[in-house]
Amino acid sequence: MAEKFGDELVSLVVDYRMKHHIEVVTLPDPIAPSPGMTTAKQPIKKEDSKKISLELFEKGVSIPEIAETRELTVQTIEGHLAFFIQKGELAIDGLVAEDKKQVIEKKVTEMPNSTLRELKIALGDDFSYGEINFVRSHIQYLREI
Repeated sequence: MAEKFGDELVSLVVDYRMKHHIEVVTLPDPIAPSPGMTTAKQPIKKEDSKKISLELFEKGVSIPEIAETRELTVQTIEGHLAFFIQKGELAIDGLVAEDKKQVIEKKVTEMPNSTLRELKIALGDDFSYGEINFVRSHIQYLREI
């Protein structure tokens, strides 16, 4: 079931979070160690996780390799990079071919309040969720500057 609906579910969640400017918050562990105690592994903060993905990408590591190395999904890494595109800290150049970028930009302009899923359906199989998310994040950045 996860294989069949995983991408679709991720895109719906990403759409909702972006539309409502919701940042994911990790709640503290209810059985947290007492001060002074050490644990084998400390969780990485969400902001740090995104930054790690960005730094690896900027070093030339591919998105699938980052996902595999970090034991995250490709969609998660694409979401991290889209976050930095929307903030203007990562250029979209090289992430989406120029001809695809133009087609996606046109569709986003035609369907401004659409979800990633709706855009994906309208654009078809030649476009990935990641490409659409990158272009949409770039457009949002340009609107905010």
